[in-house]
Amino acid sequence: MDNSQEKKYKVKWNTEINESEGSDNSLRLLKISEVTKILGISKRTVYNYVKEGKLPCVKLSNRALRFRETDLMRLISERTITYEPSEKTDLIAKRVLEKILKRG
Repeated sequence: MDNSQEKKYKVKWNTEINESEGSDNSLRLLKISEVTKILGISKRTVYNYVKEGKLPCVKLSNRALRFRETDLMRLISERTITYEPSEKTDLIAKRVLEKILKRG
């Protein structure tokens, strides 16, 4: 295979990936700068997450890492905290509200 055929293959492959991006976010690769903006964390923290296995990455070269959008969404959903007040919290809130209303 000569160089011109190889280049055509690479371009064709890249085009196929780009066309499917809209339908499958798992193929969308993000740069570290995009990851830091989305997650609101520093580059160092992103590298630590990679090292600790919390955030998978794709190594394109020795200097280029990319991150799947779906992996970021998974990380966000795993770290999302939902607050469910307990009965005790509800009781305390009710008492405080009653005291405020009595003071008028």
